[in-house]
Amino acid sequence: MGAIYTSLVAEQLLGALLFFSITWLIMRKKDGKKLEIGSFWLIAGFMTVTFGAGTVRFISIYIIGGERALNPQGGLGMFFTIALPILLSVAVSAFLRARAKPKAEANPTNA
Repeated sequence: MGAIYTSLVAEQLLGALLFFSITWLIMRKKDGKKLEIGSFWLIAGFMTVTFGAGTVRFISIYIIGGERALNPQGGLGMFFTIALPILLSVAVSAFLRARAKPKAEANPTNA
């Protein structure tokens, strides 16, 4: 069980990294200003997308059926490798966007 779960999470690493990065780059502005958020939150968001997609796929083994979820073909394969990471990336990026503060502009001091 643990080896299967680890394998399913590892399969999601590349897609999660790619889709979360693209989604955050698109959603990181609010009212024309870049949002400031710590790297801890970005790494936590990436890990949430990775483990979330792996967990959904692991649970689907029991719901859909073992071999079909482990080795998806056709439309189901596209859902697990593309659609699921994108959906989770948008959800996590929206959460981070609500948490982030606009980046403070540097005000030059006239001394």
